[in-house]
Amino acid sequence: SQPLDLLDFVSTLVRVLLFLEDKFDMDQFAEKRWDALMAFGVHAPLETCVLLVGEMRGNISLGNRLDALSILGSVARELSGMRMDTHQKPVSNSCDQEVVTSC
Repeated sequence: SQPLDLLDFVSTLVRVLLFLEDKFDMDQFAEKRWDALMAFGVHAPLETCVLLVGEMRGNISLGNRLDALSILGSVARELSGMRMDTHQKPVSNSCDQEVVTSC
């Protein structure tokens, strides 16, 4: 079941979750963020996917682009009934730092 007003808040919450950073070093932050984005993608697929594609057109970091693409693929697999491999879990925001430091 889902809240009746889910569609009213999905765009705001997905955008916040996409750009959310783990400033307090919380346990399982990336997994919880991933699970929340997946839940929005499954319960409001059109709105979530349109927002994620729109965000990729903007000026966002490589890590956030990878997260958005991973969410889109995982939501598509979930909705089609395909099983997801466990090694395709969340891409953390630390990807941006790794790319910058390796140059």
